Amino acid sequence: MGLTMNIRGNTSRRTSLGVGLVWLLGGMLPCALSTDALALATYSASVGEDIDWVIPNDAFAADTGTPPASTKSSTKLSSGDGTTDIDDLGAYSSPIDSSTAFFITMDLQAYGQGTGSSSVDAYAQWTINITRAITVIFSASTLNPVHLSTVAVAGEVASASGLFKFLIDGVEVALSSFDATAKTYSQDLQEGNHTFRMEAFIEGQAITGVPEPATLALFGLGLAGLGAVRRKKLAS
Repeated sequence: MGLTMNIRGNTSRRTSLGVGLVWLLGGMLPCALSTDALALATYSASVGEDIDWVIPNDAFAADTGTPPASTKSSTKLSSGDGTTDIDDLGAYSSPIDSSTAFFITMDLQAYGQGTGSSSVDAYAQWTINITRAITVIFSASTLNPVHLSTVAVAGEVASASGLFKFLIDGVEVALSSFDATAKTYSQDLQEGNHTFRMEAFIEGQAITGVPEPATLALFGLGLAGLGAVRRKKLAS
């Protein structure tokens, strides 16, 4: 190699310096010119679900024509370069006939996407006091509420995860329990307080611009070459 060539005087130092610079640039250029380095890792995570059901008006504790209020919450656990948001979170009702029944909808929509990292935790909940035994049929808008996708290029990392739960009185009802065709689930409810809850958790991250091992190795050789040049100069 150039560093061990038997050349005298300034010519030897110039040759060694030139080889060292070539090694250094050899370690840097792949990182600067790689087309992979120009692409960005990204992620997308979303949860979207509507669950509807009908409650007879005379099954409410107070026959006022209006069901009790819902509770809801969302918490952005972290947010980096990525974005996380709640498009729609809550529960509401509309009367089929105010004297007979109410059509109740629970709606939970959340998503996270981009680069960097983010996560969110959210829920929507109804608590109702039932005055008599009834059978309720729940209808879901989808049995696959979690949607995830990632794009990663060589030397980069992207990941996304999501979780959805539907619970009745604190007991999870798996979406696999719903009829696959009608997307419905029925449950008997006795007199008393009953709580219906949907939960969503999503997170994702994308790490871009991670140098490939080969690039790091070449860069290391470049530094070693410059070190050898420095030692040779001091020795002379």
